[in-house]
Amino acid sequence: IVAAYKWHPVYLAAETSVEDILDIINRTEAKVAIFVTSGSEISDEAPNLLRKIKQHEPKLDMILYTPTGNSYGDVIKEINLVECKLLKQLHFELDKLMLR
Repeated sequence: IVAAYKWHPVYLAAETSVEDILDIINRTEAKVAIFVTSGSEISDEAPNLLRKIKQHEPKLDMILYTPTGNSYGDVIKEINLVECKLLKQLHFELDKLMLR
């Protein structure tokens, strides 16, 4: 999807450490990070990872794509995270970012 916007996506595995994610964000000068849930998250690791990234990169736009219906309600409100449950919503949010 992001390639259609002529962005240069970098794909990371789920087990990528916060330090490595932050390093890649800085090296690529990323403006947006999209995180995708798989439906198998059962611990606090994912919300805490999102919190740490936002703490270190407060200006980074962050989108959480949750097609499996996982809810991260607390962290979404806490760090002003955009949540998309449908591809149509994700397209809409990316369009908004393109207009800024």
